[in-house]
Amino acid sequence: MPEYEEATEVRSIANDLINKYHSNLRQAAIKYLYRDPAPRSGGKTVLGRATKVSGKYKAVSGFDFIIEISKLHFENMDQNKKKH
Repeated sequence: MPEYEEATEVRSIANDLINKYHSNLRQAAIKYLYRDPAPRSGGKTVLGRATKVSGKYKAVSGFDFIIEISKLHFENMDQNKKKH
């Protein structure tokens, strides 16, 4: 079963990118999570996934989007790759 934890570094990078390139998302409630292990799809590792939250899940969580990032892969990236 996968484990999840707060992805504070991802949130910080995302906030900078949202302010610079996606001002329409400034008011969105976004939850950033590390996931370990990374999921697989079609035999390939999924490094990240964005989910739009709706219906009852939005009502109970209060979030518009959930961003999941592979913890292992993110931690092994250099700073330049993390920001792109």
